[in-house]
Amino acid sequence: MPLEEPKFNELKKSLQVAAQKALALIDEQRAMVKNLQVRGLPNYRASAVALVAADGGNNVVRMSANDNTAALLDVVRIVDSNGRSRVIETVLSDSDDFLRQVKNPVVLNFCKALNIPLQKLSPFFKSDDEKRRIAAYREIIEWAALYNLMVTEWASDTLLMHEGTLSAFVFGENAEMFEKVKKLIKQASQKQEGIDLYFVGISKQTAFLRKLNIALLLEHVFAEQGACYAPVSDELFNQIYKPRPRSYRRMGKIFLVKFGSGTLDPVWHVEIADWQCQTRGEAEKILSILAHDARAGFPIPDFPMAIQQAHNHAKMGSFEMARISDAFINEITKEVPKAEREKILRSAFLRDMDFSVRYQVK
Repeated sequence: MPLEEPKFNELKKSLQVAAQKALALIDEQRAMVKNLQVRGLPNYRASAVALVAADGGNNVVRMSANDNTAALLDVVRIVDSNGRSRVIETVLSDSDDFLRQVKNPVVLNFCKALNIPLQKLSPFFKSDDEKRRIAAYREIIEWAALYNLMVTEWASDTLLMHEGTLSAFVFGENAEMFEKVKKLIKQASQKQEGIDLYFVGISKQTAFLRKLNIALLLEHVFAEQGACYAPVSDELFNQIYKPRPRSYRRMGKIFLVKFGSGTLDPVWHVEIADWQCQTRGEAEKILSILAHDARAGFPIPDFPMAIQQAHNHAKMGSFEMARISDAFINEITKEVPKAEREKILRSAFLRDMDFSVRYQVK
């Protein structure tokens, strides 16, 4: 129903109060971003490979066409920008012991390298929340796939991109576990003699960047022509984002970066592995590789093409998911009596039950 005029006028009063508070907050943020040191990016080239997981929200198989909430089977797929499938796995959502059934070599090799059983990698595996357990396992798979990619033999300097930040929530408050994973990733990135293997995370938008967008625009922080960047201090990040100190862990240094040549081109949130950007020259070299890859960005302009290619490869459409769903349900119905098979198929594929059954029509 439409909002009545007296109620709207009452609402406007509270909006005025909220607007004053928001303006005061923006003024504080403007003062903070004035201190950002914006620098231009030199030209540098190297191979770029992105690692992207297919969106888990859509890759589910349900046993009932009438149930849009509970998933029975989650399909996890991770593909790199060269089109090579790194991981494809199915996880039975309702199974309490699915971790013991994991046979994926990428995940098992990751656990072996850490010398830690899979069940002990995340405290969320003990959660009663089914979605949280699956989400934790998906994140472990992504870390495992990254490690697998890093120990691959590379012929030249290569930049490995991860869409997202280099923070890890899957380890919860277990700082020791996070440090072990960080150490393993660091060792893998330094393993190949004569080859520089760089590791970055890039996000189109983060909570930190969203809070600063207006201040950055009003202060013309990235108004200069050409690709440029600004390092972000831990002090500024903590003031703006206010992370939970016990559970937030990050293995990268933050940079705000504009890859486009225009003054109003988008600014991205980039994180470089902290052991790879100890000097200004190291950071600029890595960001320049990103900028070179972003010049060909399509359909998102000025966003790294390698990540966009990986997205296209990893994407699983409705036709693919329908094939997987059909195959899964067919496997189930092989093992049940004929009378029960019909009921399962009806539940899986028909939105409405047979009216003659539903209303007992003869």
